[in-house]
Amino acid sequence: MTLYQGRRLSLGEPVLIRVLPAAPTDRALQLFLTEARAAASLHHGHIVRVIDFGVDTPNDGGPVAYLTMEYLKGENLTTTLANHGPLHWTRVLAIAGQICRALIAAHGRGIVHGDIGPAKCFRVAGRGAPDFIKLLDFGVSGAAGDTRSPLTPAHPADDLHALGVLMYRLVTNEVPGPPLSSLQRTFPALDIPPAFEAVVLAALAQDPQQRPASARSLYQALVAAEPAPAVPASSPCEAQVELSPAVELSPAVELSPAVELSPALELAPSTERAPSVPRIDESVRGMLFHLCSAAQDSVRADQPASTRSSSHQDNGWGDPIGSSWAVWAMVASIVLQVALQLH
Repeated sequence: MTLYQGRRLSLGEPVLIRVLPAAPTDRALQLFLTEARAAASLHHGHIVRVIDFGVDTPNDGGPVAYLTMEYLKGENLTTTLANHGPLHWTRVLAIAGQICRALIAAHGRGIVHGDIGPAKCFRVAGRGAPDFIKLLDFGVSGAAGDTRSPLTPAHPADDLHALGVLMYRLVTNEVPGPPLSSLQRTFPALDIPPAFEAVVLAALAQDPQQRPASARSLYQALVAAEPAPAVPASSPCEAQVELSPAVELSPAVELSPAVELSPALELAPSTERAPSVPRIDESVRGMLFHLCSAAQDSVRADQPASTRSSSHQDNGWGDPIGSSWAVWAMVASIVLQVALQLH
């Protein structure tokens, strides 16, 4: 396939365009479209995302089949192995685990890669991990005339064997060849633990029945071979330095008890009523009123009319002041008026 870098016009994002060789056969074209459709249905973090595919017919030539994928920055494992190989077994284990997770998703949909190798595994830069892997070209290699023939359908066990070959190459920088022997004896300087060696040799078994039953089984074996997390040892300095006891602070100055204030004066409800003006009983008032009226009537009856009409000074009731009865009546009247006003 021919590769081109392009840009998606609708979003402005960079893309990678793979184009089939010119004048593909009808069978190769149909196989390409079928496998491109299957690859586009895969949505997984460790599988390259297929954006579009199709066939274009330019005016000056035959049909052109293309596949548009997300653009990745980084390098494939072929470049990594050439620059830094062999890789430490813990790095290889982490890379193989990511590829296994991609295979679990693909095999679950009945899709087989068929051409797993260093060139098909891409180390993506800027993902927060030194070895973040994306698997490329699911199913489209055979249609492009690569290592897998379209006449030979792939099987999930073939992907597991190819992953075993990849692990062997990454950890030893050599291609495995029969007969397979112990990695520890062949490469003693690599210090490969028996658990990881067993996983690699099981995936490389010539008989598919002796390989792990599925990509999930291979992934579980890889997880079991992971090294135990190291417990951080205490620093010698930390063991020797003895912390001096904390300085004991002098007791705080005890404040003298606050002066206890006398309880606030509680205003008890007053039970004593303000002295009231003595009231005159109704009977006394009536008696004084009748007494005054009776005295006035008696004076009028005893005095002749000429005397009552004389020029003597009148007391206000028509009686002369000189009369004793008039004086008594006037006193009684004054007492009555005072009593009425006090009430």
